[in-house]
Amino acid sequence: MAGEAGRVRVVLERSGGLLGRPIRRELDSADLPESEAVRLRELARGVGRSKVSGGQGRGPVRLHP
Repeated sequence: MAGEAGRVRVVLERSGGLLGRPIRRELDSADLPESEAVRLRELARGVGRSKVSGGQGRGPVRLHP
């Protein structure tokens, strides 16, 4: 398990959709094997620096310390 140092928690939410049912998924680096936690931290580090391809991003990206 990954330690608290560099802990990353990602929450993906999609509201509504065709059936009007929200979908919520969570990932926490503290709950993942170390190799997957390292990859999650790498991906999260790049979120603020990358653009959504094609400009299709419509929802907010909230970054919490």
